[in-house]
Amino acid sequence: MQTETTLKISLSLRCPPKVRVFLWKLLLDGLPLRQRMNRRMPNVVDHKSEFLPLEAPDDSEPFWRWWLRLLEDLRSGPHWRRKASSFTVTMWSLWKERNRCVFKQLMNSPEAVFDSALSLIAEYHQFHPP
Repeated sequence: MQTETTLKISLSLRCPPKVRVFLWKLLLDGLPLRQRMNRRMPNVVDHKSEFLPLEAPDDSEPFWRWWLRLLEDLRSGPHWRRKASSFTVTMWSLWKERNRCVFKQLMNSPEAVFDSALSLIAEYHQFHPP
């Protein structure tokens, strides 16, 4: 499976549009991490922030390759699209919570973050049946 196919499959998952945009940015390495944000807003980013990760090392594997392997593993089992959608919404919820920590110095419990992910999935599926 190629990168283009990975994008098509990923963006066809049944999850809210804001989550698909997050996944699209994540796959194309477009999320604002410390080095990228520091270039755009040098006076805003705190270089000592624990919550704003550094860029991945040059020798690390790109996220899309990991995502591709995960999709291939999921596709071999039943209900793979639902599992991939749930996982994607959970990643988005973690990213959203991370941003709350960084920019508002507020933090929910892990249970609350996971519960909000489950609620978002359930609400989306309620109003967007297959």
